[in-house]
Amino acid sequence: MNRFRHLKIIPVLLLLVTLSGCVTMWTYLKEEDEWKRRPFEARLPAGWVKYNAPGAILILTKDGLLLQQIQIVQHRIDTDKEFPISKKMIKEDMLVQEIAELVVNEMALDNERMMNFKILENKPVEISGIDGFKLTYSYKDGDFKRIKGIYCGFIFDKKFYSVEYIAAQQYYFDKDLRDFEWFVDNLQIVKK
Repeated sequence: MNRFRHLKIIPVLLLLVTLSGCVTMWTYLKEEDEWKRRPFEARLPAGWVKYNAPGAILILTKDGLLLQQIQIVQHRIDTDKEFPISKKMIKEDMLVQEIAELVVNEMALDNERMMNFKILENKPVEISGIDGFKLTYSYKDGDFKRIKGIYCGFIFDKKFYSVEYIAAQQYYFDKDLRDFEWFVDNLQIVKK
């Protein structure tokens, strides 16, 4: 009977591992918070939740990822990694507006996820002193909910980065737009 005594601890260990994994995935920001992840430094807006997601440098949400999110993603340049739909690649010698055209083309071709896709604005922008582009767009998702987004892109240190704000257009986009603009305004790119 004492031989199986150590098996009683297995459910407790599984519970602890599960709970510790959940705790580290989401961090609620009660107040503005300093954030650093090379090459970025920023202040994160209060009241948002930071999500530690694989594949993204940063993801923030306030009321849930389907309602609004801010994300920073790094994209590879000059690799075998193509855009999934258009099969085109970002090349190191491309101008920022050429990359903007690739991004717009990819979004427009994504008819399953982004129905009735429209570009509302495509203009140059500076992020932390680096030339980039800003796309404002809208589409309907699979549930026919109108989504609006802002996609800022730029090249730094031979990598392409996107900083994006996506939200349900009806209520959340305008409500949290100022937080996104504040975040982008104080986003710093640390040069070597």
